[in-house]
Amino acid sequence: MTSKNTRHHKLRVSIIEPLGSHGGMDYYNTCLCFALAKKGVDVTLYTSGSVVTKDLNEPFRIKYTYKNVYGNKSRVLRGLKYIFATALSLLESKFSKTRICHFHLFTPGPLETFNILLAKMLRMDCVVTAHDIESLDENIKTRIFPSLCYRIADKIIVHNKWSRDTIKGKFNVAEGKISIIPHGNYIPLINSIPPRSKARKKLNIPDNAKILLFFGHIKKVKGLDLLIEAMPMVLNKYPETKLLIAGRPWKIDYQIYREMINRTEIHKNCIEKICFIPHNEISFYFAASDLVVLPYRKIYQSGVMILAMSYNKPILISDLPPAKEIIKDGINGFLFQAGNSFSLAQEICSVISNPEKMEEVASNGYNFVNTKLDWNVIGLLTKKTYLH
Repeated sequence: MTSKNTRHHKLRVSIIEPLGSHGGMDYYNTCLCFALAKKGVDVTLYTSGSVVTKDLNEPFRIKYTYKNVYGNKSRVLRGLKYIFATALSLLESKFSKTRICHFHLFTPGPLETFNILLAKMLRMDCVVTAHDIESLDENIKTRIFPSLCYRIADKIIVHNKWSRDTIKGKFNVAEGKISIIPHGNYIPLINSIPPRSKARKKLNIPDNAKILLFFGHIKKVKGLDLLIEAMPMVLNKYPETKLLIAGRPWKIDYQIYREMINRTEIHKNCIEKICFIPHNEISFYFAASDLVVLPYRKIYQSGVMILAMSYNKPILISDLPPAKEIIKDGINGFLFQAGNSFSLAQEICSVISNPEKMEEVASNGYNFVNTKLDWNVIGLLTKKTYLH
């Protein structure tokens, strides 16, 4: 997928990623842009919200063209703003002689398809990273838009073999068009981790409690209901355990979970922070926790899993194929039978009963993401995808 400007000049790439901090992509965007810049790529990021950096002198440009396209205003108005932002981003890219546009897909729908179509109309090469192969919203049934996105794109990046095989099987995409590049770690953006006691004091958590952390967007497919169902069995054996829920709902009414908490009578053992967690507070949640629990029903990849491992925390996650490509049970993480609250409760009890094992697994998990999910390697692999 080389072009004249990539052969004779510095490789210039526009990363078009509207979600930004609104969807928790600011961490990923920052790490990817830094990694590409270190490999000699001239990068411009077009996004919506703030970008998290340690260094104010970023070696890449940031354009907030998608500002104010999310929120509670009219859906039609926000859609028009989104289309205008895409047109502005792509026209600016075209006039700056950028030939490669890199898009990130979570819910491949009409707007995402429009982005790629417009880029191709402007005679630009398109790379897409398919974070989610299809929408995780069960109300969205159509495969038309994902199929169009993958057919039109010049190159597709996925994070694991399972996602590659899913795209090949469901959308009849040639394997040669797909590159497997893992999701990088978050270590470069972690400054200092507060002491456990300080973190618990800030969050008003007792020192003697065993804390299970459920972190991130609260979506139906993330299985919070399974964890709530498992809690009475855990409390029967370890009554000092508390469930810390931190994040904001996504296309679901959190009242459903609150009613489950009351029905299972675990409200006294639940700490609920149902809101957007600011960047400067994230470290307190991980520092305060003993075990990060990710009871997913379906995923293509988990940024929260990698975030937890980057914070040197042990994780317990559903034994779904994408997770098993990274997690080796009892080695660098813990697995339980997906969709089974009894299995989840058993594994929680088994894990928290052995603090030494938890510490060992957490250390192995950190070493894994630090070495195998290093952004220097990911930057190089991504640059190679642009060039071939």
